[in-house]
Amino acid sequence: MKNSAFKTFIIIVSLIVGLIIIGKLVNSIFGSPGISENNNYNPKYAYWMSKQFVENNLKSPSTADFPSYNDPKVSVAILGDKEYRVNAYVDAQNAFGAMIRTTYHCVVKYKYGDTWELISLTFDD
Repeated sequence: MKNSAFKTFIIIVSLIVGLIIIGKLVNSIFGSPGISENNNYNPKYAYWMSKQFVENNLKSPSTADFPSYNDPKVSVAILGDKEYRVNAYVDAQNAFGAMIRTTYHCVVKYKYGDTWELISLTFDD
């Protein structure tokens, strides 16, 4: 009798742990960077903000397609004092309507709340 209850307990605990792990994995792949005050400045959020600044400088921002944060061609370096350097790319239409891939380098700085400042933005030809 005790052995059966113990097995049931182990199964329930295993299921709960499994669900927590799956939830964290799904959130890390598909989740947004988060908007809580304690989480407003981190590398993932810096990347998300860089995409906003890049879109503001595109000829056709509605066509912009960015890689995921986990893409090997995306890098985010912490520069200190809440500044980050983001290196990534965007696929978007140019002025002639052709889809092109452009690499960009963006330095952003977290200010407060959900406010970020664009320090620099350059595009490779």
